[in-house]
Amino acid sequence: MVTHQGVEANSEKIKALRDMVPPRNIKDVQRLNGRIVALSRFLARSGDKYLPFFKILRGARSLGFQWTDECQEAFEQLRTYLASPPLLSKPVLGERLYLYLAISTQAISSVLVREENAIQHPIYYVSKILSETEGRYPLVDKTTLALVYSARKLRPYFQAHTIGVYTNLHLRNILQKPEASSRLIKWYVELGEFDIHYLPRPDIKSQALTNFVVECTISISGNQPSVSPSPPSWTLYVDGASRVSSIGPGVLLISPRQVAFEYGL
Repeated sequence: MVTHQGVEANSEKIKALRDMVPPRNIKDVQRLNGRIVALSRFLARSGDKYLPFFKILRGARSLGFQWTDECQEAFEQLRTYLASPPLLSKPVLGERLYLYLAISTQAISSVLVREENAIQHPIYYVSKILSETEGRYPLVDKTTLALVYSARKLRPYFQAHTIGVYTNLHLRNILQKPEASSRLIKWYVELGEFDIHYLPRPDIKSQALTNFVVECTISISGNQPSVSPSPPSWTLYVDGASRVSSIGPGVLLISPRQVAFEYGL
């Protein structure tokens, strides 16, 4: 619901969730998950927080209905969270937006925000539970997948705005490396249509975002491949076109700050 203050969650959908009793069978869990999905843009890291409910459905055939203490705790936390759901902001045409990423062993999440008077306001929360295959991806691949999934989910925002992605993984340099996997190269090409800038992650400036654990601060079990920071790189282009002052190979050198230097040899 759009108001003069921002975007509010539908009060009837919130009431339907808060008034639910703990599920007693698979159909109740399906109903619960459907209501969570309907409010997902207001729920920070919903994939991680409500994973126990999805696990019930995944294991329904082999394990049947099992409502565990973990499920009950997640259910109570959901109802508590919905007592004061966040008010989402509306972006202004042409302004730069920013994206935070969160990665765990079983889910990827993001939050798109806008900045006003040095305060960041959430616009949209995105979350996805990983498949078994995706859960085995290296950290860099998971982080890139989080960005790609966010770009697909929030495509109208990515098309209309410059997006600053907060990450300390030097994603641009990693994705441009010749030895990058075919999966990463494919994602890099897909992201190429958008105006994306990679920025060091700052301190969170909004109380509304403090519950969103950004980029890999969740405990990840198992050993993840370490990523060495890449130094700023220069990009070199060479062709055989004529130049005003000389004829022969032309050289275009792009600095890490995207400053172009053109030479005729």
